[in-house]
Amino acid sequence: MKRITVLLVAILLGMAGRAYGLYSVSNRGEWPESWPEELAPLREQARTLVGPLLPQRHYAIPFAARERFESAWPHILKVKSEGAPIVLVKGENFFLGDGRNAGVVIHCPPAGQAEKPAAPLPGATDARQRWMNSTYIELVVDGAIVDLNRIPLPVDTLVVDERFDTANKTAPEATDAATLSLYRQYIARAGNFGIDGSLFRHPRVRVADGSLRANCDAALQDLTGMKADNDRRPPDWDTWWREDAASFTPRSVGLKP
Repeated sequence: MKRITVLLVAILLGMAGRAYGLYSVSNRGEWPESWPEELAPLREQARTLVGPLLPQRHYAIPFAARERFESAWPHILKVKSEGAPIVLVKGENFFLGDGRNAGVVIHCPPAGQAEKPAAPLPGATDARQRWMNSTYIELVVDGAIVDLNRIPLPVDTLVVDERFDTANKTAPEATDAATLSLYRQYIARAGNFGIDGSLFRHPRVRVADGSLRANCDAALQDLTGMKADNDRRPPDWDTWWREDAASFTPRSVGLKP
């Protein structure tokens, strides 16, 4: 008989501060049978949390081996709702449990709701609240088992980076993954040191705030030679991608040490 426990936990709900809620916890991945069969071997290492206020489902899958995670990642992406984000976090993760800091948490709406709703909640600005009725992915990055240099982030997916020290930076910004992917491809051609070793840790020299989008845009301007217009609007990267991406020569990028 599978063991089910109930935990009283403190949770952070967007900007509302700390609140308390109940999760039911099953020490097995109880996700739908309709999900990719390649995920079935992960059920026994996963756990399922339901709650806290509504019966929302959270499937936490810790990983101890990089190869096992990278093999599962393409199939994990298949269950995400269209348009829903990937949230990047680091450190010990409540959902993974036992101090684990590498893995995936798949956040889902209550059972019976549509698995892949087409639209986010209107009026919500926090990414977790905005997509609470969809299936979105929380990626717990440790840099060794879960290494952003080694896995694809879909170019049509919103990426929300919550790994930064918010005491010293602006609030994490929901970042267009197409821009991140663009930077990642170009920086690999320029120096092959990847996005995780660059802008996430070493912001652009002349960007004052912690906005990842602003830093990416400034780095792309360095790398490609494109410049903002007279109104300081960023270049039209969509046009550049179509017309010049195949023939550009990468230039040096000024990053902080």
